[in-house]
Amino acid sequence: DDFIVEGGKRVSSCFDDDRADVRFEDALAWFIDRFYEGDGDDDEYDGKEDKDEDVIKYDDDEFDVIIMDALDPHDDVEFAKTLYNNDVFFKSLYSGLEEDGILVAQLGESNHAEDPAEENTENANRAAVLRLLKEVGFQSVFMYEETHCGFEWPWEIAIACKSITCRSRWLSNPAQIDKLIHERILRSYSGTPLLKNFDGATMAFYQAPTHSDEAVYCRKEPTPEECVLGQGYNVDWKAFGDDSLEVVIDEESGVGVVAKVDIPAMSYIHTGRLIHFSRQMLDTMDRVAMINADLGHVLEPLQSFMKQRSQNDSLNIEDGIFTPSSLASLMQYGQPTSTHPNNSTTANVAPLGTFLSSQHPEKATAGYEIIYNTMSALISRRLSSISAGYLLSLRHIHVGERLFIAPVV
Repeated sequence: DDFIVEGGKRVSSCFDDDRADVRFEDALAWFIDRFYEGDGDDDEYDGKEDKDEDVIKYDDDEFDVIIMDALDPHDDVEFAKTLYNNDVFFKSLYSGLEEDGILVAQLGESNHAEDPAEENTENANRAAVLRLLKEVGFQSVFMYEETHCGFEWPWEIAIACKSITCRSRWLSNPAQIDKLIHERILRSYSGTPLLKNFDGATMAFYQAPTHSDEAVYCRKEPTPEECVLGQGYNVDWKAFGDDSLEVVIDEESGVGVVAKVDIPAMSYIHTGRLIHFSRQMLDTMDRVAMINADLGHVLEPLQSFMKQRSQNDSLNIEDGIFTPSSLASLMQYGQPTSTHPNNSTTANVAPLGTFLSSQHPEKATAGYEIIYNTMSALISRRLSSISAGYLLSLRHIHVGERLFIAPVV
């Protein structure tokens, strides 16, 4: 409130900056009045007419970033329940952002490793708001733990993106983050960095949820399927490597990989050490090919291989492309099992992420796989492993049978 702000000015404040517009109003009403698009069921919020003549008319109605530091979700007060279960308010926040806008929200004390599922604890409001973020349309949600707030325990922060493309920034490696900072930040007169507590290496700490978040998430009822399949290796499933596979070449089908032994359904097929082609490297190859035709001719086979990878399976993530170093890299792509169940080229192996997507196509949105849209703590924490760490056999594969990887559907 204004009392707190005035007190803060005595220490250090940017509120006197001409660019700051500080208002002491009901934030729920402010966003709902301006951005809620009524669905016809609630006359109270059917319009966005401004009743306050002192409303600033922004050049662009939507915001790039909205930061919400409201009541902690675990506060035992009625307004906390109202705030974190208010779909009208969160729809208004969503509508109040640009198409690539971001919502930042503090969501209270971080999980302890032994905590039950949040739905059954004082953090039920946090579980509710995460569900609302997905329901109103946010495409990517990242959770991270902040340990520098000065509280007795780390605090949980949510980053919700309207567009799935923000993952490319969030998942960037430390060198890419440092480059982005260098390109955008103002220079100091002394030449010393203006960011004392943040750089690319620091960002790497925030990119994945904690083990405690994963453990609590997987205690939901019923247990999320990815927790059953993706929480490490299942010792009861068989595993096969390159010694169980063989490369074949024929004029009709080209290069492929066949099984030298029977491979039971739901077995692991190792992909070997993953080779990472960063997005920056792929862009550089494209630029070199445009500038130098001779080098472009040399790079063409590799570019063609990478393009096929990026279009067909979940070995492609926003930070670039991960491809196996094993014989799995020579497997051809098959037809989707959902549309070609009995075709001789129907996919019979898949990364876990693609497998989960094919089992639940109704959860995929905008052509992206479930693993890139989900708010699963396990998938966010183990994304590279689930995307490309190993392949699963979708059915029994017989000796001499070609292996076909399932494409993105």
